[in-house]
Amino acid sequence: MPNSTTQRYTLVAIALHWLIALFIIGLLATGWYSGSLPKGDARTAIILLHKSVGLLVFGLILIRIFWRLTHTPPALPESLPAWTKTVAGILHFGLYALMIIQPVSGYLASIYGGYKVSFFGILLPAWGAKDDNLRAFFNETHDVAGIIFAVLIAIHLAAAIKHMIAKNGIMQRMLP
Repeated sequence: MPNSTTQRYTLVAIALHWLIALFIIGLLATGWYSGSLPKGDARTAIILLHKSVGLLVFGLILIRIFWRLTHTPPALPESLPAWTKTVAGILHFGLYALMIIQPVSGYLASIYGGYKVSFFGILLPAWGAKDDNLRAFFNETHDVAGIIFAVLIAIHLAAAIKHMIAKNGIMQRMLP
């Protein structure tokens, strides 16, 4: 059972975690859903929203990384086995890496596909010319990374539920 000395994440870290988590789940859902739609206005609208929200989340992720680098997270309890701490570190590193890979690969796939990218209607500069090989590479990267991201999120959720059931204080550190 957690006690009054349980270290918690900062309010900013907690808010960024949950806000980004909700957005990422929505982005994964809209990304997969849009792939099942035929070309047309509905698909285009969802993809434009997906891109804009993805860019918004990328900005939030950069803020989150800055916050994480400047604010030491609470240490894991000494009672946890070393292998658990190692796995948690690897999982968190993977999640952070994918939070960068996903928006960057999506943006580059669009640019090299010859598509304009806008942020809620504001046209962004194209940092490259149309290139089918690069589009295919970044599109495949975006798709595969999305699958890996979903798997890591599922593992993260399973671990969170395990810690919630164990009532060891770890889950409470990230709850509002």
